Amino acid sequence: MPPWHGAALAMQPGEYEGIWWLPNAPDNTIVGKLTFDQTDGLRLSAIGLLSNPLESQGRFEVFPFIFGRTTESQDVTLCRCAQINWRFGTGVGTTVISAQFAFVGAHLASLDDARFRRAYAQFMHLPQWAGITGITHAVRLDDGGERISQFTQAFSFPPEPVGVVDDWEIRLVATSHITSDRYSKALIEQTISVRLDFPAPRGFEDIVQGVLHTVKDFLTLAVGAPTPSLGLTLERDDATHMRQSIEVLMRDPTQLLSSATIGPQEMVFTLPELSESWPEPLSRMFKARSTLRPVMDLYFAAVNNPGIYIEVKFLTVLQALEAFHRRTRDQRVLLPEHFTTVKSRLTELLATPDLNLSDEVRQIFGGRLAYWNELSLRRRLRDIVRSLRSDARLVIDDGDQFVHDVVEMRNYLTHYDSEEDQLASDLHRLVQLTGKAMFVLEQCLLQLIGVPAVVLDRHAQHARSQMASTRII
Repeated sequence: MPPWHGAALAMQPGEYEGIWWLPNAPDNTIVGKLTFDQTDGLRLSAIGLLSNPLESQGRFEVFPFIFGRTTESQDVTLCRCAQINWRFGTGVGTTVISAQFAFVGAHLASLDDARFRRAYAQFMHLPQWAGITGITHAVRLDDGGERISQFTQAFSFPPEPVGVVDDWEIRLVATSHITSDRYSKALIEQTISVRLDFPAPRGFEDIVQGVLHTVKDFLTLAVGAPTPSLGLTLERDDATHMRQSIEVLMRDPTQLLSSATIGPQEMVFTLPELSESWPEPLSRMFKARSTLRPVMDLYFAAVNNPGIYIEVKFLTVLQALEAFHRRTRDQRVLLPEHFTTVKSRLTELLATPDLNLSDEVRQIFGGRLAYWNELSLRRRLRDIVRSLRSDARLVIDDGDQFVHDVVEMRNYLTHYDSEEDQLASDLHRLVQLTGKAMFVLEQCLLQLIGVPAVVLDRHAQHARSQMASTRII
């Protein structure tokens, strides 16, 4: 069970020994050990086989669900499983199975039927971002004021920031864990979790891929670095209407990135800076997600994959910027009714027999006509740059030159012009352009969710310092 007040149980590496079976074949059990870590994910190594290898004809089996019961009497459900290794013959067969995620604490025969009314989630850097603590220290001196007579460390539950997004409630809750051997040490550890309360039970995919995915992206934008999931616990009412807590184990590749602590002063913005506006910025991000999903997916793909080639990152960010402008500004070269006339005339021209064009060529040119009224990348970038605050424009220095350089680099990487081969060797320039383009995209997203102007200007000042120190090693 989660500790006081409820919290997400941390997805720590662990082992679960027990028996395992398929939901439709409960009498065919195998004995094995389930291991979990962020490198290999979930692996079940067992003695015995869940299916007849002669019937599978050597194919690697896929199992939607596998049930288990551990030696600690915990029910476990493995989901989206694949047999990755097996051996059988005259001896005892063995099998190795991987799973995408697992529920610890219940047997769930269908994800469609697995609905939860509350979720607790932990994320890396969340405590520092939230600025919440219930830990206090006190030192008492002796009557002479020369020596420490008493040192006290205590925990009390701090106020919980709460807000409503759409029709559900988000709350930041603190819990504590105390360890002591009474004689040599005493330690208070605090955990901050995001608690989500839904008016009606929601499905697992909706919670994880929908709500929590966007919450995590919001934190990543705020922190300025990946914020891996550290723990997830879901609550539902069981058949007897008793509250049932279920721990979720799933691999988050971003956990393998740097785990260095990021202080509040290093973040783009923190919860205390949002003051009275919380949770309005988060609400705006949810509202924008339906329209700007491709933009956000591209941006967070770049943030969460720092090891990608710089060329890939540059093109990813440029695509996101172009999509952002297209989806937030209804601008065209010509008015729609004027362009309809132009397109009609050009279509008639392409059909003229004198041009001697094949049907295939006419279709190619006709298809391109649909995009002739779209703004060029150059015009879109110029419009975005002009919308930035003055401090932000200082980061990219000469806005027109920045737009020219970005378009030139993009055209070289996508269309290739042998006369521009010198661009391929200018790695420092590419790094600088990518950093500036990433900054511009971040400013667009920050403006979109409505963070205070002081946050935008500080973000710009920090970016200027980073740009000045960028070096190729």
